[in-house]
Amino acid sequence: MHPESTYSVRSRSVLTTALVLIFGLPGLGTAEPCVESAPSTNVAPFHRSACDLFEVAYPPAGVTREDLLLAGVEGGGSDVFGAELNSRTAIVETSLATPGTLTTLSALGPGASGPGGGLVQGCDFDAFGGFETLYCIEGSGGFFTVDTTTGAQSLVGIASVQAPDAVITGLASDPTSGVMYMVATSESSPGSGDCASDSGLYTVELKTGAATRVGPIPDLSCVIAAGFDNSGQLYAYGVVNDNLVAIDKTSGASTVVGPLGFNPNFAQGMDFDPSTNTCYLFAFNDDNPFGSEGELRTCDTSTGSSAVVGGLGMPGDLSEISGAGIARENPPIFVDGFESGDTSAW
Repeated sequence: MHPESTYSVRSRSVLTTALVLIFGLPGLGTAEPCVESAPSTNVAPFHRSACDLFEVAYPPAGVTREDLLLAGVEGGGSDVFGAELNSRTAIVETSLATPGTLTTLSALGPGASGPGGGLVQGCDFDAFGGFETLYCIEGSGGFFTVDTTTGAQSLVGIASVQAPDAVITGLASDPTSGVMYMVATSESSPGSGDCASDSGLYTVELKTGAATRVGPIPDLSCVIAAGFDNSGQLYAYGVVNDNLVAIDKTSGASTVVGPLGFNPNFAQGMDFDPSTNTCYLFAFNDDNPFGSEGELRTCDTSTGSSAVVGGLGMPGDLSEISGAGIARENPPIFVDGFESGDTSAW
């Protein structure tokens, strides 16, 4: 358990990003490890985002997501698209099977900023929109899209938060409704980048970026990432108490599930593989045996406990993924009446 005192949020504001770039503070694209004293200072990584890019397999023209779900043919789900804030400062592609391999899709701006000029803090796919477009959010509100074929980034609009929230830290799309949600945290003082005790839940309009506050998340300090399971249940975690929390998406009311079993610090990402309903954390662990490192972890939504799948990027990269979207791989869809597997007449 971390004390609710000062814990610097690396999911910082534009001002904090500017200060880091000017004065050369550690953790922004440098090879210097994130060193912290005894338990944790709860520094939410400024310069490491969690938007992992996955190679995408697209359904045939005219086949909708609903068709796939009803037919029960969606499977695979091993590819990821996301934002890496430290070693590459880019929108990247990786795989759940080989998280150590990160491939740059398109570069982010100075200080790992998006087209709105703020640090990228979260990414996800539109649950009803396929995988051609990744949505990402900046801590300061810039809401933008990424073309997963070309890497082109386009600003949609600015998502505004309400006090006491100050910094946006994650995106998550509800697979049962297609509604995009975002989470945000408060700051100990304006522009400090140090997270305080408050966290909030919002909905985001995909066409404009306009945000509407749903309510506070009472059991979660310094929320850093969020994700929906296939049933539409929202989960999130923070960098203070290190617990997995279940959230009521209609009110923000929350219930602690249990401890994650590691020391998350700095920017993180979270998403569910829709083909298996497995929870994945794109984590940054300050207590990694080899020093602070990015880790891909699975998370048990019945207990909160997590387990390492593998490192994010190469050892020593300090890869920090602040937002990630996991893409399904769609197997062939039979449109000729040979669902039985009889291919003799093809």
